[in-house]
Amino acid sequence: MTGVQTCALPICLGIIFYEMLTGEKPFRASNAMGVIYKHTNAPVPLLPVSLAHYQAVINMMLAKAPEDRCQCADEISEWF
Repeated sequence: MTGVQTCALPICLGIIFYEMLTGEKPFRASNAMGVIYKHTNAPVPLLPVSLAHYQAVINMMLAKAPEDRCQCADEISEWF
């Protein structure tokens, strides 16, 4: 895999995990450009209080800076 693909994998997993937990998309806007903007600029959304114990892993998977994101699946599996 190229750097772009491996860099994007934790974000994709984080978005899917967020949707699985909440039933909602983490970033919503009225158009596609708004969603793209939020993906790169908006803070990581907070989970409901009942799911707060997953917030740290969501933060790690959806971190904006690549160096703040998990680098491999083992880092994600440590949370479960």
